[in-house]
Amino acid sequence: MNNNNQPKHPRDIQQPEDITTGGENLSDDNLEHGPNTTYDLRQAANEAMAMYQAQQSQAENDTESNDEMQAMHFDETMSLVFEIVGSSGVLTLDIKQDVIIGRSDTTDNFSAGLDLTQYGAYQLGLSRKHARIRRNGTQLELEDTGSRNGTFVNEQQLDPHVPYVVRDGDMARFGNMKVQLRFAKRA
Repeated sequence: MNNNNQPKHPRDIQQPEDITTGGENLSDDNLEHGPNTTYDLRQAANEAMAMYQAQQSQAENDTESNDEMQAMHFDETMSLVFEIVGSSGVLTLDIKQDVIIGRSDTTDNFSAGLDLTQYGAYQLGLSRKHARIRRNGTQLELEDTGSRNGTFVNEQQLDPHVPYVVRDGDMARFGNMKVQLRFAKRA
């Protein structure tokens, strides 16, 4: 009677060099160098790793896209916080309509919607009607109104009269006045 529970004798155990599939030798030499194998383990591992990395990259892109959308979202329940760099000045605006950013001028009785005169606007190169900010749906747009010293977002100069969508945390510069832009929910 053949008992399958008996331990195998060393002469019954196949050595790795004796193991074959489909008549092919699967020794380490053939796995690394030979095209004789029907299944290339390294190629399969590389393909699996490439698929994994593609999925991770897509997941990161999805997260970044979602973060980007959140950073750009500005609705009627929010306020814009201007943090003037180099000053303790923090201004909060509820953007319901277009707001002109600039400085007041007593000679022609002009008053900007966001008057930055007290923060050295004239000395820092702000025009009276330097820029315009407006809410457009769920986005906040900043537009240079043809100012003499330009408007910049993250050190990129804006083309005059072309709206630029700003994001939470952007650094704006009006002439030489730097302002951190923050979006905040109203209390």
